[in-house]
Amino acid sequence: PEIELKELKLPSSGKILDAGCGSGIVSRLLANYSDGLQIDACDLSHQRINQAKQLLNDKEKKQINYFQTELQSIPVEDKSYDLIICRFVLEHIADPQVIVDELFRVLKPEGQIVLIDLDGIFFNLYSLNERLNEYLEFLKTKFNFDLFVGRKLPSLLIKAGFKDVEYSVSSMYFDKDDIIKEYKNYQERFEFAREEITHYLGGDEFFKEFRELYLKEMLKPESSLFYNKFIVRGRKFN
Repeated sequence: PEIELKELKLPSSGKILDAGCGSGIVSRLLANYSDGLQIDACDLSHQRINQAKQLLNDKEKKQINYFQTELQSIPVEDKSYDLIICRFVLEHIADPQVIVDELFRVLKPEGQIVLIDLDGIFFNLYSLNERLNEYLEFLKTKFNFDLFVGRKLPSLLIKAGFKDVEYSVSSMYFDKDDIIKEYKNYQERFEFAREEITHYLGGDEFFKEFRELYLKEMLKPESSLFYNKFIVRGRKFN
């Protein structure tokens, strides 16, 4: 996130919303970027909010206000923020347009929004294993969230009313040492999504087979794993 924020040309003062803050890594980086920033950081999860609060130092406590909320209905007045950052959130949402519309409401005129999200994570594993590919094609039709949302972010902003929409895309691919690190990340992702995947596949035995196939294929030299990161910016003029 440090690299991402350096690309954003952040203001030295103003009020910022970290929408879907998770453990608060972005809000803490913002607080340490400039003393002139006041940051609201919100998340749906009470657990994540509590975790974020526990990680604050004394300086950050003065600048960051954490609160729990659904992003579809943020309890603040219209036109409250100079800048909104929403990072790695919309891929988990069934209807991201509703959230982008709400972010438009709470952004000030002349304010900027930045959406950062992945495209193709989980599904962009090329493998020759037919059984694994059957699982992946089946799950594409079942998930109630969009793991290909990155490519859709510019259209979501334009539909909400944002102007001057621009974006950049960087590919993330994994080879040698990188694939080992990503292997560990996927072990955690599978545990996080275990209940949902088990439900769709019809039983824990199918989840275990799918997980083991996926992790095994990741490490094969003939397999390839990649996804794209989108950073999308827009402005509000009314």
